[in-house]
Amino acid sequence: MDPWNVAAHRAMLAALTTKRGGSSEQLFAFARERASGAPGGHDLPVLIADAHTEEWLVRGREDEYLEQPDVGDELVAAAQRSFLHPDYRYQHGLTPATWNAFAFPLSVADRFDHAAACFDRIGDTLVEESPWNLSGNVAQRYTTWRTYVTEHLAYRESVAADG
Repeated sequence: MDPWNVAAHRAMLAALTTKRGGSSEQLFAFARERASGAPGGHDLPVLIADAHTEEWLVRGREDEYLEQPDVGDELVAAAQRSFLHPDYRYQHGLTPATWNAFAFPLSVADRFDHAAACFDRIGDTLVEESPWNLSGNVAQRYTTWRTYVTEHLAYRESVAADG
């Protein structure tokens, strides 16, 4: 068995969710252990994004959870270890799922630069069902969050230009 098989690890992570009899502690312990053990530039740190999105769901879609500085910091660190790492290589079928999985929690966490990096890569053609299917229309949720990130970056730039 491939010790870095992303699909297998994501399936195991799903099995550790509270809705399947696991716990947040088990979920995060597994995600952190497996993500930290993966080589730099691998997709496996996506487990961190998945775990935080799952915790957001468990907490009743409480945005304040993802907005916590330590959560945002962990998401950014995982993205930097994964698709933002210099050794990262595009993998057909896997890479777009990684970008989408990171884009949502990074957006809610107000980590606009890193979320924008995801949206720039996804564009209009590589939108995946998950995580945008958590509520409502996939295309609408994706577009709403991409616009949110874009508008906040534009506002920050205008403030900097005026300052």
